[in-house]
Amino acid sequence: MIRHKFLILFFALTGFLPIFAQKTYRFPLTITYDMYLNFNKRQQMDARLSCSGEAACYTYQYTRDYSHTDEPNPETDTWTFSVSDTTQYVLWCDKALNECSELVPLAGRTVRLAEPVPVIRWTMEKDTREIEGFRCQKATCRFRGRNYTAWFTTDIPCNWGPWKLHGLPGAILEAYDDTNEVSFYATGVKRGETTVERADESAYRCLTMKEYHEQVEEKLGEMMKRLASRMGEGFKVNVSKAKTQSIELEYDE
Repeated sequence: MIRHKFLILFFALTGFLPIFAQKTYRFPLTITYDMYLNFNKRQQMDARLSCSGEAACYTYQYTRDYSHTDEPNPETDTWTFSVSDTTQYVLWCDKALNECSELVPLAGRTVRLAEPVPVIRWTMEKDTREIEGFRCQKATCRFRGRNYTAWFTTDIPCNWGPWKLHGLPGAILEAYDDTNEVSFYATGVKRGETTVERADESAYRCLTMKEYHEQVEEKLGEMMKRLASRMGEGFKVNVSKAKTQSIELEYDE
C-alpha cells in the first residue's frame, strides 16, 4: 500500500520589480517607520513615507530574509517551508489624480494595482500621548477589514500616514490593528526636501484589487498542479483554503 506524503507550501507569488525612472518628485517631509506584519510570526519591514500636501510615496521592504524550512512532522506527515518576499514595494497616492497606485509582482511579471484614494471614516478620541517628541491624539477606524488605532500629531500639518492610512488633521506616527497583525511605529521625522523618482507605470497591465487577488489564487492553483505532477509516485500535494494573510482582508469592488 502506497503511503501518501502531504507537502504544504506557503509562499508568495513574487519576483523582481524593474524600476525605470520617469519623473522626480520633491517632498518637504519624510517619516521613517518600523512596520510589522504578524501573520505566522512577527516580521519587521523598513518603511518610509515621503509626502507633500497633495501626494505621498510610501516604500516598504522586509528587513531580512525570513525564509525557513521546518523539520518534517511525522505525526501529520507534512513538511513545510516558507519563502520570504524580498520585493521593495512603492505605493503612490495622489489627491489631484484621486489615485493610489502600486507596482506588484505576479507570477514572474509585474502588474499595476490602481484604485481611487480611499475615504477613511475616523473617530476622534480624547486620549493623548507623546511619540518621538510630538504630542499625539488618538483616532480609530475600520478599514479594509481591520480595526485600527492611530496616533497623529497636528504639530506636523500633513494628513498622510503609513501605507494607505490617511485623512487625519496631522501626520500619523503610530498605528496598529486590534489583532496585532499589522502595526507601524515612527522612528524618525525629517523636514526638508527629499527627492523621489517615480517609475514609469504606463507599460504595465492595470488590475483592480479584486482582479489581482483572483489571479493570485488562480496562479497558485496552477503552480500546485504542476508541482503535484512532478513529485512522483507516493507523494501528494495537498492545498487547503485558508484565511488570506494580507494587510487588506477586504477591498472595494
